[in-house]
Amino acid sequence: MATSDPNYVINTFKFYVGERGVWIGGPHTYQVKSDIKKCGGKWNSFRKQWYVTNEKLNELISLLLEKDFTLKLEENERMIYVSGFTYQYKTGLKELGGKWNKEKNAWAFDKALSSEITAFVTSVNEATVA
Repeated sequence: MATSDPNYVINTFKFYVGERGVWIGGPHTYQVKSDIKKCGGKWNSFRKQWYVTNEKLNELISLLLEKDFTLKLEENERMIYVSGFTYQYKTGLKELGGKWNKEKNAWAFDKALSSEITAFVTSVNEATVA
């Protein structure tokens, strides 16, 4: 079982070093599962973490470092949209009144909520890059 403190942290990814590989956890792993799988990663439902062998770890880290995990804001005259790595914030975005817009692949909000949404996205992005 992984210890509560990771051996390494890169962005929001927590790496727990094992005997033959590394266990990977963190809030954004779902959204990069295709990259993890590309590197031979396997999901362990008991641990709720991904496992990658030591041989593929550098390749995976390179892929993850290329990602931008910040949330993006887009506005028009009626709506404000939040896109990017939103999966882990789904509950909060719903509570703020957001509706998923499949065509835009983003959360849609009434423009009247602009200041609340902007504050939420700013807070998330500050925590993501910290």
